[in-house]
Amino acid sequence: MQSSMHKFPVNPRQSYSERMIAARAQLRQLVKTKLCEYHRSAAAIAAAIARPAPPPLTLPRALPPTGEITGDIHAQMRWTRRAYMKDIVGRYRVRIEGWPLAEVPFKNLSDVTNLPKLETLSRGWLAGTIYFRQITDAEFRQMLEDPTPWVGPEDGATEHEHDAEEGAA
Repeated sequence: MQSSMHKFPVNPRQSYSERMIAARAQLRQLVKTKLCEYHRSAAAIAAAIARPAPPPLTLPRALPPTGEITGDIHAQMRWTRRAYMKDIVGRYRVRIEGWPLAEVPFKNLSDVTNLPKLETLSRGWLAGTIYFRQITDAEFRQMLEDPTPWVGPEDGATEHEHDAEEGAA
């Protein structure tokens, strides 16, 4: 009896398109996780470590109200300029810091058609050079006047409102 031969490789290499889909999915999940987690600056962590221990019989210090940057474990990222400003900046008073606008325009991830650009974003989120930060009322008013420094210029064409993606992380 002849041994069976596989006509297809056991572990075929993913196509570029498949890698793009996987990179987008990974990046969306990463951003959602970051949106829903508690962000503490290195200075805040160092101050907490340096703080002397409380006397033995005192009550423990209060914990952060929710532990998340948004206070909403169901927060969903929005990728169009208008939806981001309304549903992320307006609702939660947070913004993304460190987005590499010169390399990757802020837009719906489905419209980013270059794998290295998606990888640049993933590396930035993982390294902490791209992150969500709570903003003050003054910073919020400044963003309302002109969000361009944080999300780049508005596209000349109408923004693509991808209903399915707007609900996806």
